[in-house]
Amino acid sequence: MRKILLSAFIMYLISGCNTSNETKILSSYLHSFGVELNHYKVVAFVPSDGCSACITPTLDYIKNGNDCFLVVISSISEKTINHIVQSNRINTLHVIKDSHDLAAEMGFVPIIAPRYYFIKRGRIVKSIDLSEINDKVSILGEVDKYLAN
Repeated sequence: MRKILLSAFIMYLISGCNTSNETKILSSYLHSFGVELNHYKVVAFVPSDGCSACITPTLDYIKNGNDCFLVVISSISEKTINHIVQSNRINTLHVIKDSHDLAAEMGFVPIIAPRYYFIKRGRIVKSIDLSEINDKVSILGEVDKYLAN
């Protein structure tokens, strides 16, 4: 786990100056899982131990799959993540299982609800924390529109 954090910090330091710090850190985090940020338009972080009403719409949405939509399921327990994936019948093609809860440690996901990052040309252009909005489903319409562009 320390190696991942160290490599994320090093990538942050050597990254170009033309992207935001949050973008650099997110890119480095994903790179530690062998994933490139510029391959996706939306990255959603889901806390596996979050509020069921908060995470269920996202988990239902990812069942359809989309090559430009990446989901990171974060927890301190790999068993919990695997249970969520299996019980929700989620295709793991575009899913990262963060069983060390690095996403929470690095501030990408709140404890109770998902956070969505909208990406354009490999940069974060917008983020939405679902713990700050009442209608957890409305974000999915916005995701659909963004992915269609």
